[in-house]
Amino acid sequence: MKTKKTEKTQDQDEECDSKQNAKILTAAIVQAELSEKLSGLYLPTYESMTVAAAREISRYGEYVDLSDISSMTDEIYRALVRKIPHHRGQELYSGSGMNLSGLKSLPVNGARALSKYAGNELVLNGLNQISIESAKALGRFGGNLRLNGIKRLSAEAAAGLANNQKRLTLNGLKELTPEVAQSLSKHQGRLALSGVESLTPETARAISAHSGRISLNGISECTAETAMAFANHRGYLGLAGLKDCDDALAQAFAGHAGPLSLSGIRSLSEQAAGYLAKHRGRQLSLARLSKVSQEAIQLLAQYDGELTLNRIGEISDETAEALAKHRGGILSLYGLRKLSAKAASSLMYHVRPLLVHPEVYAYMEHSWREQKRKSNRERS
Repeated sequence: MKTKKTEKTQDQDEECDSKQNAKILTAAIVQAELSEKLSGLYLPTYESMTVAAAREISRYGEYVDLSDISSMTDEIYRALVRKIPHHRGQELYSGSGMNLSGLKSLPVNGARALSKYAGNELVLNGLNQISIESAKALGRFGGNLRLNGIKRLSAEAAAGLANNQKRLTLNGLKELTPEVAQSLSKHQGRLALSGVESLTPETARAISAHSGRISLNGISECTAETAMAFANHRGYLGLAGLKDCDDALAQAFAGHAGPLSLSGIRSLSEQAAGYLAKHRGRQLSLARLSKVSQEAIQLLAQYDGELTLNRIGEISDETAEALAKHRGGILSLYGLRKLSAKAASSLMYHVRPLLVHPEVYAYMEHSWREQKRKSNRERS
């Protein structure tokens, strides 16, 4: 009479078979790694695993690197994310993050299983495409999704992935059509599209319907018309790839309604600075701006929002007075090194958080105290 193999017997058979292939991850190997009590489980040299190994991994609550695993059965997918009893009797899925970048394809059943994983992140950078059904299933995952290997995406697949509510990273996409942009605009978490190299005004208008943070740091050139298309976007817009910003482009960006990062720009005219000072988004990063006049910095100081100018190395006394009057929130001048005692003392009057190098702050504080002592002596 034939008897059904128990789970334990099946696991033992798998473990015996796997000894013939050193690249198969077994439960014994996982247990040995776990006995080291390291933070994170790094197993990137194995190309496949047994179901028993997957079960052992599912009991582990920290980051797991399985980035060389090239294929898995439906049973292994399910075993990786199976429910385990919590010590207080609750049921949950284990894990804080899993790297499965060795997978070149993702079957629908695999996507459905992974969508139930309760870790913070799934890394699937080995996928260069994804089916509509798999995208719909994976979009239900509750953590961050990294899919940086995908080069092309249909509007339907994009709509499926857009159901994810956390960070969705698609930095492998080089082009973004208006249709795909419209689908992705319904995503409500952070959206990273930093592989996209150019945008038409139509595509910019479509993606600007996204309510959250968008990173488009691969774009190196942008027309004023495209910049104006972002006017209704109220979330963070990252365009760190832009190196130049002429007056017309600055005027167009001034209409953007959300936080704006132009941290790649190196130089700015006074006219452009005046336009950007009127930006509506309450947060402006010009973190690499270095070739700029003191007059332009004084204009930027009028900005009514958080301002980042981390590559400004030197300021005049007049510029320091203007920056001290900045009322928009945080002012970051972390690259500042050269300033007079008068300028240093003036900056101490900035009413909101001022981020500078600790040595510069010590100099500012010393200069301010010296000025106070001098004023007191003159009055007495």
